[in-house]
Amino acid sequence: MGKTEKELNENPGDWLAGIFGYNTLIMRTGHQIELLADGSGELRISMSDTTVSLIGWIFAHLSFLLPMKRIGQNRFWLAYRHPRPVYRTHYLLVPKGAYARLSECPFDQADFSEAFFSLVNSVIIEKKLAQQECKLILNAGKFQTFPVAHAHLIVE
Repeated sequence: MGKTEKELNENPGDWLAGIFGYNTLIMRTGHQIELLADGSGELRISMSDTTVSLIGWIFAHLSFLLPMKRIGQNRFWLAYRHPRPVYRTHYLLVPKGAYARLSECPFDQADFSEAFFSLVNSVIIEKKLAQQECKLILNAGKFQTFPVAHAHLIVE
């Protein structure tokens, strides 16, 4: 199983290493994510608007290259099995676009909002989560540890 919620809070963003297969320590500090490779040097990735745009573009256009199991998608959203689950069942929903936070997503556009809830519903039905106690989690502010808008669909 994945790390506990306490462990992830102590080292937020650690699951990024799991996504890209690095053996790294990842710590969020201000507007930077620091990747410290095991004694092989230091790589700092600035989380500028350009970086967020690039990550959003990758999710929108090159998501097939990400080493994560895609379980669903529609015009605006992608759903994945979480690469480092914290819960017994743990899925991620990520918009196709360069949004650093959910507050930046165009939820005021009916098509975008409809697509989000449609994908959530599809995952619940396909994965038979309706018979379980599932939760939809939206992190914001200090609770958001990865600089790309996303939501979690979980079963504890």
